[in-house]
Amino acid sequence: NISNYMSEEKRDIEYFVIDKTLLKNNFEPSDLEISEYYNNNKKLFFEDEKRSFIQFNFKDKKEAINFKNETKDLKTSEVLEYASIKNIRFNKFKNLKSDEILENISNSLFNLTVNQKSEIIETSLANHILILQSIKKPYQFKLQEIENKIISTITEIDSSNYYRDLSNQISEKILDGENITNI
Repeated sequence: NISNYMSEEKRDIEYFVIDKTLLKNNFEPSDLEISEYYNNNKKLFFEDEKRSFIQFNFKDKKEAINFKNETKDLKTSEVLEYASIKNIRFNKFKNLKSDEILENISNSLFNLTVNQKSEIIETSLANHILILQSIKKPYQFKLQEIENKIISTITEIDSSNYYRDLSNQISEKILDGENITNI
């Protein structure tokens, strides 16, 4: 009959609700902090040179040599038309940095001028010929262009750090046995 004399278990729960997004309003950086962040992290706001190009791919070198010879005096649009007629595979790439391309291809590509064809580039994948279409020069963003991004970054970092510290302090006090009213 023990089960007839047992009562249901009850618990009192107390908890904190800390909205991290509300904390962000307290951590908006000053103009000086924004300027210092920009000056100390200029590399973050630098965009490397990017290049757009067409890459023709050939299984063997003889095909690449024939293509190079047959298109040597043609304009880019005529080369593309010729490749389409002859079913020669090619890919168009837009705005790639040198470190986003195979090293062999990158070395050749970043020595070309606009509308210039490369020599045949041999890689483990295939033989390639490139035509450089455009160059996007390297660019250092000005503070005014990225000020909002910096404000957002600093605010996020500072509010996250504060939130983490606050959470740790509350956890320590709970482990020390303090009740929610005292915390």
